[in-house]
Amino acid sequence: CLCVSVCVCVWKEMSDNTDVVVECLSVKDVTAALSANLATENSLSAADFINTFTVICDTLRELGMVFGFVTKDVEGKLKILEEHISKRGVVTLDELVKFEVDNDCARTKKKDSASRALQRLNRALEFITAFMKELTQNASTVTAGQQAYKGTLAKYHGWLIQKSVGIALKTLGSREFILGKFGYNRHVDEELPFLNDIESALKPVCEHMNSMFETFDLVDIP
Repeated sequence: CLCVSVCVCVWKEMSDNTDVVVECLSVKDVTAALSANLATENSLSAADFINTFTVICDTLRELGMVFGFVTKDVEGKLKILEEHISKRGVVTLDELVKFEVDNDCARTKKKDSASRALQRLNRALEFITAFMKELTQNASTVTAGQQAYKGTLAKYHGWLIQKSVGIALKTLGSREFILGKFGYNRHVDEELPFLNDIESALKPVCEHMNSMFETFDLVDIP
């Protein structure tokens, strides 16, 4: 079995404090938790969002350098977001974005804002969501990766980066290898339900963030 759960430090809200504990989680675990919280609270938990991206980053690193075009940018933006969350003491990302808009610092160029970092992270999340969907429609991981990239991140990359990513994606591993790293257990799950579960969990998260950017006029934030 190739099923892999990534051991990471995750945030756990305990009474008045936020403790850091170590848990072994898969992408399916964290995306389900993030989506469930959104459905209940109609807002994005900052802790669950950080946990989700921490696990996704670790999982993509497990897949090798092929996803370096995602992890390199995500890691930097995640660090910026964590700093803002800690500084403001917010519980949800909705609160954080509203704070920056109210204080006219969402578009600042002097220092990366949480809003700008969150927008870039959302783009990466849209790529992962699209990749899961493409894997349900394509037997080839290379085709799935290329189609997912073309419909998401490629829109924000120049010609040279697009070509480099296209070449990198041609080295994607086997379907069994990739699904295993994402937490697929072939003895328990069926491939399509597994992929659909992750896509279904991430899609409303992306939609919520896009709606938030539209509400606060941050869609075109540079």
